[in-house]
Amino acid sequence: IKARSASSPSKKESLLNPTIEKLSTHPEFSTSTAYAHALTMRADARLELIPPNIQGALEDIQIASSILPTDAKVWRVMADAQEANGDIKAAVKSVMKWSEYDPSFRTKAKKELSRLSSSLNC
Repeated sequence: IKARSASSPSKKESLLNPTIEKLSTHPEFSTSTAYAHALTMRADARLELIPPNIQGALEDIQIASSILPTDAKVWRVMADAQEANGDIKAAVKSVMKWSEYDPSFRTKAKKELSRLSSSLNC
């Protein structure tokens, strides 16, 4: 997919939009892994935009999480979107799910949890 190698977040988003549109309107594909992965990639790109499209990212990643509830990357992007939206408690829960679904990231997740927890205490 060209979007993975896009040179900028806006280019990535524009490359993903037609694919997501087609998948979302097709009854068989609107709950597919491909659709969820495309939404996750677009949510990630939307968070990297200047300014970030936080609401768009949250909408995308919430749909993706309903399709792929045990996908670690979905929960990492969800945590990023929730943090960007100021919902630190929800971000902490999402980081915990990220760690649960991909144990290879437990060390990184612990660091994220520590960083997020410290911002709750400020």
